[in-house]
Amino acid sequence: MRSRHHTIEKWDTEPIRRIPTLVDLCVQKAIDNVRYMGDVGETDQHRLERFLPHYTVEQLMHIEDATEERDLSPVTDNLWKNFYLLQFGAKATNVVIERMKEKRVSFKWRQLYEVTFTRAINLRGSHVGVLTRAINLR
Repeated sequence: MRSRHHTIEKWDTEPIRRIPTLVDLCVQKAIDNVRYMGDVGETDQHRLERFLPHYTVEQLMHIEDATEERDLSPVTDNLWKNFYLLQFGAKATNVVIERMKEKRVSFKWRQLYEVTFTRAINLRGSHVGVLTRAINLR
């Protein structure tokens, strides 16, 4: 695809632009106006699967926190796993998966992401504190 609109190329001819469906237009509006999104509890799962992957970590957290009376984890769990993989790497992700298998437990990837992110922030903060003390001692 070369643009926002889907194209179909046939052999050596000019690209033929496919006219977006009403659903395509609605999904694009949901992506474009994420800052206005809130409770998506009434939205069909297959529609959520179309636009939620376009959101950032903060936007996805906002959507999940704003949605009441519905668990979005069947749709978002894989997205959180991808965020975990991007933020902490394949090695850390594989370690988490292996530990869950060993202990025969399962956690939601959002929880794992939040805990690991908080630990990383605290660890960086403690390193900064150690460096600051070391600099002040000189």
